[in-house]
Amino acid sequence: MRGELEFFGIKIINMLFFSPLNNMLGDKRLWRGPLPYVIIFFIICNVLVASRQQILARQRQQNLLIDTQDLHPSDTQVRWDKSIGDNLERYLPLIPDAAKSPLIILAGMSQMYAINDKKPGDKIIVEHLDDRLARHGIRAFGLAAPNMNNEEALLLLLAASAEKKTTPAFFVYGVCFDKFRNIDLRPNYQRYLSQNADLTLNWQAAATRYQSLFPHAADRMIASLAGDDSPAKNKNEVFEERLRAIIATFVPLVAARQDVNAAVMGELFELRNWVFNITPQSKRPILDSRYELNQEFLELIVAIAHERGIEPVFYVIPLNPLAENPYIPEQYKAFKEWLQTLCVNSKIACANFESVVPSEYWGEFMGGPDFKHFRAKGHELTARAIYNEFKSVFLKGRSSR
Repeated sequence: MRGELEFFGIKIINMLFFSPLNNMLGDKRLWRGPLPYVIIFFIICNVLVASRQQILARQRQQNLLIDTQDLHPSDTQVRWDKSIGDNLERYLPLIPDAAKSPLIILAGMSQMYAINDKKPGDKIIVEHLDDRLARHGIRAFGLAAPNMNNEEALLLLLAASAEKKTTPAFFVYGVCFDKFRNIDLRPNYQRYLSQNADLTLNWQAAATRYQSLFPHAADRMIASLAGDDSPAKNKNEVFEERLRAIIATFVPLVAARQDVNAAVMGELFELRNWVFNITPQSKRPILDSRYELNQEFLELIVAIAHERGIEPVFYVIPLNPLAENPYIPEQYKAFKEWLQTLCVNSKIACANFESVVPSEYWGEFMGGPDFKHFRAKGHELTARAIYNEFKSVFLKGRSSR
């Protein structure tokens, strides 16, 4: 009886799966179409990727914006989000305990972590700052991501202050003018927002509370909550990640997909620049709508920080004196005047660090001076400028707590 059932089961499987598959593969029309060319192309791509996998990895590591250094289990001295925003949930628990010592969150874009001509042992801005402040019993932790806009900085402020032990005394933000052209949360920040119920509620409440004062920012915040965060979607994403991990073990193209994507995007970026004759110094105006939106988000950062007992501190980031920046001079001048007025009216500390890093400490980009990313010495000098300029603010804040 058991043997008959097994035979019957095998017959059903053959009828439902193998027989149709054999019929399909045996159909000459299938092999006269594009399938053989697709298979050949797929094999060639995998062979090429397998032969160049180390080169692709090195190319990706040379990209200052995406050279992630994600958390290693043995790394016990983490002082910044080494995933540069890709795994925020792994790094927030590593923030020093704000109940034990006053905490400073240093936030900003790629200048915060990118080191031109990097060498072993080089430190980034927040690590130098943390070393200097430690003698006063103050700690600093860095949260940065490439091309960060002000909505994302607001997300970091709300995420860090979600719990008392990670709520900073100061939120120091390196304000970058050309990031006022950027909008929307990047996918990993969007995911973090949608998957944290308390953060979602605080985000929604802030948008509602400031709708009349900052209507454009509030509308954008509501739009950021509109993503699909359903359990079904999250479950599908987990399944897809596991499936990719399995396939990656024997398909080089899948295993190296991030490196391939970085290489392709880099080539497309250079092609665009060649076609339109764009250089790092090409003047690129910022759309008024985007600029005004980011203005509102920066004002919102000030308002929400004060609500939570956090002191915001802003500074204009250093720029390379040898490189002509891509800013429209009138726009940039108006931006600095507006930022200064905002800080004066809000009674918060602000400084202009445009000139704190001399020309010899900058690197190169696309065959010319990099106007925004410096060498290791530039990180040390920027940290020193932050410390010297705001030391009295930090120490006064410590004594008042």
